[in-house]
Amino acid sequence: MSLLPENKPKIKDITPKIFLIWGDSMTGKTYLAKSFESPLLLNTDGNDRKVDTPSVTITDWRVFIEVVKELQQNKDTYKTIIIDLVDDIRTLLDNYIIEEYNKKAKEAKNNKIAETIGDIPFGQGYTQSTSIWKNTMMILSGMDRNIIFISHIKAGKEEQEFEPSLDQKYLNITMGRCDLVVRCTKRGNSYYRLATNRRDDYTLNDIKDEKMREIMKTITGAFKIEMPTMMQKK
Repeated sequence: MSLLPENKPKIKDITPKIFLIWGDSMTGKTYLAKSFESPLLLNTDGNDRKVDTPSVTITDWRVFIEVVKELQQNKDTYKTIIIDLVDDIRTLLDNYIIEEYNKKAKEAKNNKIAETIGDIPFGQGYTQSTSIWKNTMMILSGMDRNIIFISHIKAGKEEQEFEPSLDQKYLNITMGRCDLVVRCTKRGNSYYRLATNRRDDYTLNDIKDEKMREIMKTITGAFKIEMPTMMQKK
């Protein structure tokens, strides 16, 4: 059986599937994420107890990868996977690499125990961390689901500049897979959503999924032609 497609144009669908939502605490990041279709929350900060969304508590990289492997089997009915917080997942990865290195060091009776990933000789810890992160992002983005990464906020290089708090190298890898990056803010009792990056100049007609279209209407700058947006109030 040939793996090559038929030689004719296909119908494209550029509906966003991979999102990065970032902002200060309590600005509606998780609230926005769980409004997507059939969500599963992979939570690292304990806030899953405060929502009725089905969730898995992630406190170890091994648990996270086991959940990802189970999702790859497509035996469930979840349409959206929320990773809250992606910053913590990156920390858990480094902890895993350090633990594995120290285990091997003890077996080899090596007294050089690593406390940080930078303690692993010859930069091997950083290399391994980056490689695993890239592979994990590739696996997640290859799923036929909405994938939502949630990150906190940090000050940027310029005054009054802000950006997601995920470390820059890992942020670049993650954003390279994202279709839409959204910053959440709050002023008074009003919640705002701003698209800070988008993969395509989306129009309403591009979005085949009705629920996704309605969600994107609440995000300023999500569409090429500005759509009226509403303040989000809980």
